Amino acid sequence: MRLRPESTPDLLRFGTPASMRAAGRLVALAGVAGALCALTLPEFAGGQRLLVLAASAAALLAGWLTLLWDDRLEIRVPERTYRRARGFWPLRREAAGSLDEFERLALITHEYTSAYGERETRCALRLEGVGRSLVVCTDWPGEDPVASAARLAERTGLLFRPPEEQAGQTPGAVAAVARRGWILWAGMACATAAMMWPVLTGRQDRGARSREHDRRPGRRAELRASPMDQAEFLFFTQRDYPAAERKLREHLDTNPNDPQAHNLLAYALAEQGNLEGALEEAYRANKLAPENYMILDTVAEMHQRRKEWDKAIRWYRRAIAAGEDQGIAETWCKYGMTLLAAGRKAEARQYLDMAARNPYSPWQRTAAEVLAQFDHPANLHRPRPLGPFLPRGRNVL
Repeated sequence: MRLRPESTPDLLRFGTPASMRAAGRLVALAGVAGALCALTLPEFAGGQRLLVLAASAAALLAGWLTLLWDDRLEIRVPERTYRRARGFWPLRREAAGSLDEFERLALITHEYTSAYGERETRCALRLEGVGRSLVVCTDWPGEDPVASAARLAERTGLLFRPPEEQAGQTPGAVAAVARRGWILWAGMACATAAMMWPVLTGRQDRGARSREHDRRPGRRAELRASPMDQAEFLFFTQRDYPAAERKLREHLDTNPNDPQAHNLLAYALAEQGNLEGALEEAYRANKLAPENYMILDTVAEMHQRRKEWDKAIRWYRRAIAAGEDQGIAETWCKYGMTLLAAGRKAEARQYLDMAARNPYSPWQRTAAEVLAQFDHPANLHRPRPLGPFLPRGRNVL
């Protein structure tokens, strides 16, 4: 509807600059982003996470205050004086509209433009309809609110009175408005800096930890890992089999039904020469995971190391049947070597040839070396791939 002359307000207010409102929105979004990072990223933990959350909350508060605390300088003018101001288009709004629907840019009339030039036209006064009152916000950057009020009063013919002469205001109110603006800017800057500082220092700390990890990869991994991870590190990287055994038993104290731990413990015991204990652990792992071809392969290898060829052959067959769709070159190679040690050269050649044709397996080279001995018997002065499994002093080839 169109505002009628009798409903013309007698109150003009000058609000927070648009630049500060935009900054408030950005800082509020930064606070939300900081809180999400602190809650989701694993790099933030303990006190650092609490610090980031506190800084994010401060940023949210500063942004919210900037948007909510829209301090305005009130300038009261009589209705007859307001009618002399001819710089506004009629304000239209729908009957049941919200405050957002009241807003529109007020363009200065052609007469006003001719008098004061194009620059003032681009300043564009914004009108907001709030009940029976009209709020005029100026966005002249870098200008004191009092100067803005005086400029508007001078150019529109409004009667300007300083804030201390207005009803309900005390001297210094305008200065307080300006100080509050600077306080909000300072609060937003501090909150943003506090929010970014843990992120930047966290990255530096992670970089330092990475460099330290590069210099001492073994120690860092051992200190930070679980007992099972430490056992795998000690077994495969350090080849410290007694220490790996201790870590595996520590892990099994709390996880007795972990077949992979029993399986790795079997190898750790076998590397220390305890083949009896290794075979027992392999059987425990097989009981927990009967169809796991890797564990079946472990049981077969433990029998192979004990030179129990017939039992090893039976278990290798089960392992091959369980994992035949996975191209297990390692099992084929060890099975072929076991058949060769048992004197079954024709079958051994078949499986060794299958393993030798797999270029992606580290056992391909071992299988090829064993196959080469079929045509050229092993040189006793060279290490033989069958050394761990063949009886000493016996050349089965």
